[in-house]
Amino acid sequence: MSLRRGFRIFSISIAVLLAVYFSWARYDRVRLPLDVRLQLESTAEIDSFRHEANIIGISPWMVPTDYASRQHFMNKLDGYLQVAKSMGWIKSHTVVVFPEHIGTWLIVEGEKAGIFSAKSIDKAMTLFVSSNYFYYLREWFTAPDGTKSRTQHSIFSIKSASMARSYQDVFSSLARKYNVTIVAGSILLSNPSVYDGKLQTGMGAVSNIGAVFHPTGRLDPTLYAEAHPGAIESAFVGSGGNQPPPIFDLPTGRTKVLLSNDAWFKKYYPSVADTGCIVLSPDFFTPDSSWSKPWAEQASPDQQTKGSSSVQSSLWKNLQRLGMPALLGASGARRGMLVPLRGSLWDIGSDGGIMAVRDGRLQPVNNLAGATMLNFHVR
Repeated sequence: MSLRRGFRIFSISIAVLLAVYFSWARYDRVRLPLDVRLQLESTAEIDSFRHEANIIGISPWMVPTDYASRQHFMNKLDGYLQVAKSMGWIKSHTVVVFPEHIGTWLIVEGEKAGIFSAKSIDKAMTLFVSSNYFYYLREWFTAPDGTKSRTQHSIFSIKSASMARSYQDVFSSLARKYNVTIVAGSILLSNPSVYDGKLQTGMGAVSNIGAVFHPTGRLDPTLYAEAHPGAIESAFVGSGGNQPPPIFDLPTGRTKVLLSNDAWFKKYYPSVADTGCIVLSPDFFTPDSSWSKPWAEQASPDQQTKGSSSVQSSLWKNLQRLGMPALLGASGARRGMLVPLRGSLWDIGSDGGIMAVRDGRLQPVNNLAGATMLNFHVR
């Protein structure tokens, strides 16, 4: 066999293999039926000052199919806002808060059907990588120096641009439809920024960020980012830097958003001079039953007791002693709300209920196996 003929056979074989691979990768990316199930277990209201501004915390129950398409995602979140409207909660000065990572799983938008039925996150992401392998390789080789887990970085940066578009389109549309301000939880994106009113991404580290959308649907030019990623995220999520979290002027007043782990750090809370500021914290607690089990994670260097005397305490008790309820009292803020993500996202698990604090007093918390909504009136 001549060298030329051998090379031709080799080239044809590679072309056939690539054709088979790309046919498989595109196969079964079907549109799943829209099936909105809110699984709403509790709606509660704190006080009833009908002529004052209010904050609505929405802790939705999310499942993988809620992210199958932009329309799936929109319909699910719209369902909760429809309930809020029917209860008379939505007014001209309403702020709606969604939880951490509410947008992160837009990574599976438009993917193969097997991802949505996978029994574990590992199996789902293995199929995701397999069907996007060449994009995965591109992200792996261009991961920033110092990235501890190129695998996780690559998975969560493959679709940053399309995820950013879906995230902005959905929350902008909802803010405009209901004429409310939305603190839109968070999403993992690579090198995010706002340019000319659009949420942009680029090459670089993945960040856990969130955005505020105004009643006109306008994206606020300032993003908020998690400065101190948790133990798992720190392997591939970049730090938000040393800049203090921004303060937004919202209809409810001056508001600081402390994303997830940042709410454990006293230094990020408003100063005593900033009396009246509100603190909002989108969060995500895993796994199932994490609130009631002994917890020894150390999140903040100025709270050394979290890793010692509180080892046998539950996360719920530590939140009360060392988290937002305790730290609000020592700051200039008098009101705050923590909103966790709930759902059945493969085998990740979730736990927790919406926490609202007024004047140092923690309001009753419903930790249920379903979605919850809380209407918190601001005096």
